[in-house]
Amino acid sequence: PAIMWEDTDVSGLKHQIIAGGNVGLEYSADMNNTTTGYHRWDIGGVVAMKLIEGGSLRIGDNTNPIRPLDIGVSSGDNTIRMSTAGQAVDVINLRNADGRVGLGGDVITVKSDGNVGIGNTSPAQKLRVEGEIYAHMDVGDSRLSTDSATNSDAQLKFVNGGSDSWTIYSDGSDTGDPLRFYDAGGGTLM
Repeated sequence: PAIMWEDTDVSGLKHQIIAGGNVGLEYSADMNNTTTGYHRWDIGGVVAMKLIEGGSLRIGDNTNPIRPLDIGVSSGDNTIRMSTAGQAVDVINLRNADGRVGLGGDVITVKSDGNVGIGNTSPAQKLRVEGEIYAHMDVGDSRLSTDSATNSDAQLKFVNGGSDSWTIYSDGSDTGDPLRFYDAGGGTLM
């Protein structure tokens, strides 16, 4: 069985719903490809979703999608959430309002400026880690490298309670690139 509608304003424009045997329901917009067809779902008088010809889907409003999956809201937080029933935290949470991508309930945060936080949701540096960092190699050397521009200092800075405590650096302006140790007061210790 099928239900078919024909648009009297546009010649040849037809839509239909077909019972797909014992397993499903099929529906078609613009069966004769007269114009650009789309499916739109409204809930409570508001557009909830729009699927356009070619398979691109927009969720959130009546704007035509520009990607295969396009999610947008007219106001508020534009969030994509993936979670599993019974989990205490989201698996992946993409937010637009504050420019964050959160993995594992904000265990890893990537900001729109490229800063990454592990255990921190508002990193001000390229990488901000809350907690211990452990480097291990089963075979070979484990390394921590810092590389600066030519004639600049490569530094390893120790901070205690937000204040500089110690700095170890290679002086790029010195021809011998000596390794220097400074205390918080700036005094050279070696």
